[in-house]
Amino acid sequence: MNGAPGGTTPEAGLVVPLTQEDLARLICPRCGGALRGAGAAGDAVDALICSGCSARYPVRTGIPDLRPWAGGDAGPEWSAWRDRLERLQEWRRRTWNGTPHAQDRQQVADRLATEFFKFVRIPEVGAILEIGCGTGSLRAYVPRRRYWGLDPLLGEPGAAVEDAGGTPARFVRGVGERLPFADGSFESALICETLDHAREPARIIDEARRVLKPNGVLAVMQSVKLFEPLPPLRVRARHMLGRIKRLLSGSQAPRDADTKMRILSQNELARLVGDRLVVESGITSGSVMFMRALRQDVSAPRVPKRDV
Repeated sequence: MNGAPGGTTPEAGLVVPLTQEDLARLICPRCGGALRGAGAAGDAVDALICSGCSARYPVRTGIPDLRPWAGGDAGPEWSAWRDRLERLQEWRRRTWNGTPHAQDRQQVADRLATEFFKFVRIPEVGAILEIGCGTGSLRAYVPRRRYWGLDPLLGEPGAAVEDAGGTPARFVRGVGERLPFADGSFESALICETLDHAREPARIIDEARRVLKPNGVLAVMQSVKLFEPLPPLRVRARHMLGRIKRLLSGSQAPRDADTKMRILSQNELARLVGDRLVVESGITSGSVMFMRALRQDVSAPRVPKRDV
């Protein structure tokens, strides 16, 4: 979820060291093989090695880098996505900059998050995964759960782990299209303002379903496209001219829209989730859609869908 890029470093005790139980939950994002820790005797784990393909993934300040290409070349198919991520980092830096406007924006985000968690009713027990966690600030809303946060920008400048009331957590650097977690690892999963930044939103939902336990809860919060009439042509032309001038002068800051791979409509988001899980409930608050969905296998009793 977009939020203030400030925060504390992992050394502040907010990142919980990986235990053997944690390692059993992790898998290689390339081949799905089991991972084992590597490091000098008596030292903390500094790498994870796959028992299947022998891929080696570094662990820095307690955060394993389990991006599929960690330690290698990401490949040309990820280049456009990585460019958008760089714009996202710049947009966050310029937007959450401590100004009164940024503080007002943060208050709006906090109210929206409070409304969201009240609606989705995350179970009070079990492990929870947030896909696209940013700085991990939303874990403050699920304080009694074993929280895992996954994000491709963890460890980058401006992406420090946020305090969130001192709630400790486990963090993994990775991508939602290839979650480095074993099947059925979590009771709950969060996807908050992430799908519009994804290369393959459908694959992220598929992966979220895979790592949920039967009857596990997927909670989605996503800005959606509302069908509004276009402004007059003269207004659009004036905005475009101003944008061109700023680009030519080098003063153009990235817009929120420049950071996204796509913008989903309400119907697209409802179909994306509903084709893969049982949607229990959904509402739209302004231009943001909340959804609560369950992983239910064919043999399990199905919960009737509500209108979304």
